[in-house]
Amino acid sequence: SLDNETINTDSVKLFEANSNIPANIVVNGTGGGDGINITVSGGLKENTEYTYVIEGVRDLAGAAIFPYSAKFVTGSQGGENEGNLGEIGFSNQGEVASGMYSSLVIGPDEKLYGLKLSGEIDRWTIDPSGTLSDLETLTGLTNAYGGSRLSIGLVFAPNSTADNPIAYVSHCEFLFNDGPEYDGKISRLTGSNLEEEQLVLTNLPRSVRDHLTNSIVFDPNDPNVLYFNQGGNSAGGHPDPAWGNRPERLLSGATLRLDTSLLPEELPLDVRTSENISVINNADINSATMSDGFYNPYFINAPLTIYASGIRNAYDLIWHSNGQLYIPTNGTAGGSRSPVSVAGTRRPNGDFYNGQSVPFTIDNDVQRDYLYRVDPNLPIGYFGHPNPLRGEFALNQGAPSTSRYPTNITADSNYRGFAFDFELNKSPNGVIEYQTEGVLKGALIVCRYSGGSDLIALVPDGPNGDISTHKVGIDGFGGFTTPLDLIEDPKTGNIYVSDLATQQIVLLTTGASVSGSGISISFETPENEQSFGEEELVGVVVNAIDSDGSISNVRLFLDGELVRREGLAPYEWGTSNPGNDLELEQLSPGTYTLTAIATDNEGNTEEASITIKKEGVLLSFTSPENNDFYTYGDQIDVNLRVLQNDATIDNVSLFLDGRLVGEERTAPYSWSSLDNSALSNIRVGIHTLRAVLTDIDGGTEEVSIDIAIIPEGTNSVRGTNIFVENMRKIPGTDTSF
Repeated sequence: SLDNETINTDSVKLFEANSNIPANIVVNGTGGGDGINITVSGGLKENTEYTYVIEGVRDLAGAAIFPYSAKFVTGSQGGENEGNLGEIGFSNQGEVASGMYSSLVIGPDEKLYGLKLSGEIDRWTIDPSGTLSDLETLTGLTNAYGGSRLSIGLVFAPNSTADNPIAYVSHCEFLFNDGPEYDGKISRLTGSNLEEEQLVLTNLPRSVRDHLTNSIVFDPNDPNVLYFNQGGNSAGGHPDPAWGNRPERLLSGATLRLDTSLLPEELPLDVRTSENISVINNADINSATMSDGFYNPYFINAPLTIYASGIRNAYDLIWHSNGQLYIPTNGTAGGSRSPVSVAGTRRPNGDFYNGQSVPFTIDNDVQRDYLYRVDPNLPIGYFGHPNPLRGEFALNQGAPSTSRYPTNITADSNYRGFAFDFELNKSPNGVIEYQTEGVLKGALIVCRYSGGSDLIALVPDGPNGDISTHKVGIDGFGGFTTPLDLIEDPKTGNIYVSDLATQQIVLLTTGASVSGSGISISFETPENEQSFGEEELVGVVVNAIDSDGSISNVRLFLDGELVRREGLAPYEWGTSNPGNDLELEQLSPGTYTLTAIATDNEGNTEEASITIKKEGVLLSFTSPENNDFYTYGDQIDVNLRVLQNDATIDNVSLFLDGRLVGEERTAPYSWSSLDNSALSNIRVGIHTLRAVLTDIDGGTEEVSIDIAIIPEGTNSVRGTNIFVENMRKIPGTDTSF
């Protein structure tokens, strides 16, 4: 294998043959140490002769690679199907934090969390400009194990809150070579600083190197279920020297599913599996363990099961809003070995192998990197990485994938294909679905760690959710060295990228000017992050010009919903054009995204986005007031002020001392002791009224007040506000005196 440390711009050069002008390149190696990647920032000139030279690269034993040079001539620009992705761009703001981060996530407190490879978790406040401040380092995981842990995946549980964060982390011993078998673990971290560690799964398989228990994602439809990628132990399914001759295990090279509701009370769950093929073939689906006592993933109530088989080494995964699971996966370097088929081997779907006779192969061709799409509505599928313990033997598509197979060897009968071909040596790793309104919304953005050293945008607009539209070279998406993971700030659309080689988190901000359209668009009012008082009305003015044509129209969107289209300047909405835009004039308290999209006479578009905040209390009592008191038997009327749009409210409930009094689904939100027995003749003492608003998405807002009921005949004036916490009571009773 090549020593990637010797691959740099001193040992690898690319320049114009006639002028010797060097190209602006980024160079790096591959994960398998079998290739050199050259990425050109800004592209090469058309119809130009170039020379590239390799001299000074060494292998891991220290031996020099023979010098090599070659020439090539570029052609005219090709045509990838990029749709309108060329209309957008980002601005690279450079480093905002330093460190080697394997995972970046936005927490339930809207802060950025960065999981270091060594197991510490850094947490920052995200400033309005996108920069990071108030660094905190959380050491709950490393404290629990007495030192560094090689950590990859970090995810917050759906039921996490800012006050009660719950995170899951995948980790193993801090070794990059000669890692022990069955060393993979998943822990749950809780506490305000994630200081409490609970080991959930132990004895997951691990390779001798860096194929590990990788990233984690929760099921968007089931908060109890999470998925994670488990790396393969070998290059091509059969033990090989480059990977320590370690064989595949029953749970390696797969995407696994964990149903936390099925976990035993006593943790951790030991998921080490049998290595005896006879035992595996005879696994009892009604037993939690196999006959030799090891974990049985085929048990009908098994917490941990195989969800997608043959996923060789996938770093990250994402459930898309279209309901499909997407998994960018690294193909093997050249020289891999693949297993011979054995009839009668049990398969993950419960069948036993009776397919083609697949021969043992050695020195396979380099395999391509693919984006896999897992359809949750289909039975478990196979995605190309062989595993003889699971009865899956054909490497990817068979003969088309390696010249070592006879031409009659085809893909496995359960092979599901791929959604996108990244081609060779790209090492696609971190992935997100971009959420912010605009051209890029719904696109997958993937880090190309090796070849490319950039981000690629993929739109799942093809058949069944496969990729049809894609774009390399979006402004701001290039110029990295080894981009590993990324995350979008949903409040701004900004993207944070972990560049492992440079040990940086890099900020990409939205709103970069894109050449070619001639359109310039910006908000005159409001300003970004501007706050409006409870009674203050919102007015919007947008400036839009086209340097090489004319503006046809400008559309304004509020949180993705069209407010109105303006065909002529001035482009105004809300109080700037009163009576036409009630959505703006009657905003409920909260934070909103305004997006303006200008279209010119040629159909080109450009957009700008800002966020605004409307102050105010969503839910409050208008009567009674806090600390009001009533004489026993008085009429009690409860009225609530609700500033949220009725169409977004599921119900508003009233509780007295924790007991449900009533529920209303439409305004007015009021209750009276005249027709509600729970409010009449309330006993003497201090009581709590609590109102809870539940919206149609399940979110809640609540408010509480105290009232006092005093005995009849007490010398008091109804409606006088008193501090009920200071009322004296007869000892042992709720009666005041």
